[in-house]
Amino acid sequence: MLESLKIRNFALLEKASLKFSKGLNVITGQTGAGKSILINSLAMVLGERVDRKIVRSGSDSCEVVAVFAGSIPKAAADFLKEKDLCEEDLILRRKFYSRGRSNSYINDRNVPLSTLNHLGDMLVDIHSQHQHQALLKPAVQGELLDRYASAEDEVKKLKELWFQKRDLEVRRASMAEKQYRTDEEITRLLNEKNEIDSVNPEPGLDEEIEKEYRILSNIENIYSVAEEIYEVMYDKEESISEIIASYLQDARSISEVDERLKPVCGQLNSALVAIEEASMNLGSYIESTEFDTTRLEEVMEKRSRLAGLKRKFGPSLEDVVQYRKQLEERLKSYDNYEKQIKELAEEIKKVSEKLENSSAVISRLRKTAAENLTREVTENLSALGMETAKFRVGLNGLSDIGPGGSERAEFYLTPNPGEPEMEFTRIASGGEISRVMLAVKSSLADADETPLLIFDEIDTGIGATLGEKVGEKLKELSDIHQIITVTHLPQIACKADDHVKVHKKSADGRTVTKIVQVKGDERVREIARMLGGKADKSASLRAKEILK
Repeated sequence: MLESLKIRNFALLEKASLKFSKGLNVITGQTGAGKSILINSLAMVLGERVDRKIVRSGSDSCEVVAVFAGSIPKAAADFLKEKDLCEEDLILRRKFYSRGRSNSYINDRNVPLSTLNHLGDMLVDIHSQHQHQALLKPAVQGELLDRYASAEDEVKKLKELWFQKRDLEVRRASMAEKQYRTDEEITRLLNEKNEIDSVNPEPGLDEEIEKEYRILSNIENIYSVAEEIYEVMYDKEESISEIIASYLQDARSISEVDERLKPVCGQLNSALVAIEEASMNLGSYIESTEFDTTRLEEVMEKRSRLAGLKRKFGPSLEDVVQYRKQLEERLKSYDNYEKQIKELAEEIKKVSEKLENSSAVISRLRKTAAENLTREVTENLSALGMETAKFRVGLNGLSDIGPGGSERAEFYLTPNPGEPEMEFTRIASGGEISRVMLAVKSSLADADETPLLIFDEIDTGIGATLGEKVGEKLKELSDIHQIITVTHLPQIACKADDHVKVHKKSADGRTVTKIVQVKGDERVREIARMLGGKADKSASLRAKEILK
């Protein structure tokens, strides 16, 4: 609750220090006395933008300090904790300079104006023609309807499911993108693998192919030389083998005379045997040799492809074989993408089913709550003098389930028969909007966590009888929320737990606004003034009577 408010050099107000009660607080005063100063000063300290003209003439700055005590909404407590601003009491302070600059503080720590404004939205609702209200925001209307429908836990569950589904879809999309890029990579790797496999290289194959190539590319010359050697050594007349055989006989003859020549016989015999074996090998080679041009072409092609593999994946053939093994390992690692994408799709399907079920439950709760709230607020409006007004909670369907469900709640009002239905943001009259808000707040009293509600001009255009009903509604609402209201009706003022009077006076040749809290006889006199009577015994008696 708002415990106190200190104001300095704000408009015509030089200085004021006020205490507020937990329940209903009223602000009264003659027309033009400056009752709106309190509301506007509070709006300033809650982060509203203000005009530099609000600084009191002759001063370089104005300042407002608001002290909130007791419990605050959980959202506000979480926000303060997030900003490391937790304190037992909450002190908001804002200083505004005539040059247009301002400083904002929460618990004496300088903060951006946006931070002060965000916190202010969670602490106070100001209902008047020129102030914004949280209840005018469709997002807040949806939250209040969900609280009214006791659907908060289900909405929280739905939001978690929605974000879970979104995260899964992001992962799947990322995986699909990787798979797309991987498919291109796999194609490249497979092409490289097939290129290597088509040659089927093994360590040393290039050397074998190179040896075969040298032979095949020189086969005619090799055959010719081998044939010539064969003829000289064995095949023609007076071949080397015949000559050695002839001389071997001669050597044997003379060795019988001189035994020292016997080793020569053995040597010649060995030479003859060696030549005959060589001749036999040459003969076999000559008989088996074929001039296979097809094989030469095959060898040349393989030799060329091996050279290409070594240039591309080498430099050695051993490097090519090792790279082939790496390709196989990388291709195996990519096999999991398709499996993972399939698993993610299954998980998304399961979460989507849960999301749809949760959304259906929430939609049913909202539909029932919307019908009940529509009826209750319309009845409250009638009791507040807007008998022909019609209130409606609209549930606008969304194209897809979002983090808040499959529909968006929005409040609508038809002020008078024959007029078009309008969104809350289009309500123009200050008194009208205040009474509409009072009607809505009364129905949503238990659902709305905003601790302080301020109603300005709530009694515009209504008389004593209706004022009594408005006062009763405000008093009833003040059991749950702290209320501050500006009023000119004594029927409302007399129900206050605290009464603040605003009046103007002249001092030192200047007009100033004074704000005082009235009690006892002073309050009786203010109620008597509001009744339109003179401050005599009769007016005082009437004032005392309605105060009872």
